[in-house]
Amino acid sequence: MSHRSLLASAWLGVIGTFGVAGADTPAADPAVQGVRLLAAARQAYSSLRSYADTVTVITEDGAKGAPLIVERHRIRTYYRAPREFFFQFDEDQKAGAERFVIWCDGGDFKSWWSTTRVQDVYADGRGAYAFALGSQPTRGTSLFLAPLLFPQAEMKGPLVTLEDARLVGIEMLGSRRAHRIEAEARSTYAIGNGMQERHTTVWLDAETSLVLKVIQETPTGSSGYAVSRITLVFEPVLTPITDNARFRFTVPSS
Repeated sequence: MSHRSLLASAWLGVIGTFGVAGADTPAADPAVQGVRLLAAARQAYSSLRSYADTVTVITEDGAKGAPLIVERHRIRTYYRAPREFFFQFDEDQKAGAERFVIWCDGGDFKSWWSTTRVQDVYADGRGAYAFALGSQPTRGTSLFLAPLLFPQAEMKGPLVTLEDARLVGIEMLGSRRAHRIEAEARSTYAIGNGMQERHTTVWLDAETSLVLKVIQETPTGSSGYAVSRITLVFEPVLTPITDNARFRFTVPSS
């Protein structure tokens, strides 16, 4: 059964709750559509029983008018409700080939970073710290989907802090129709005298409401000559995960 069929019943419930069925109507308010579509996405992720993906992460940094430093990183994610989870970020070889892993096989959340070679254990309901502390070595990507999969943890991340959302069109990403939403992601920490803000574009699968692509532009408050852009391309799979080993990680001995 395809990943779209597996989410069909949940998606019909989302349509009934948020009225997303009218998102293709040209006369509808783009801002209303954007808010409804993002709410539908959050509901869809919180309803998942199983999820996996591979993600290509492209970072572009440098100065306007000069050649940018472009790096390509990879992510693997596995999730099985209610709390089995695995996330591995593999840094671009030319950037250092570091690795950061977060995992939970039903007990405590744990993390390991190849730079420190230390395994951290987050007991007593402190699993959210694994994702927050992993933000720096993973270019912020540890906080993209985790807040959607674990809404009860009330984690903050780019896809749950979006404001001023508006639907700007429907595009094809490969064979998938996707709603393109423009919004502003505002962080909870200040730069100078204001909050950090990044213009963010999100593409949501028109059938499943899953995230297919995200682009975050250079943060406001940065130097007028700076470029710091991140692009994530998701390849989601909803086929039930039956291999328990997916949620385990063996820390390297040396």
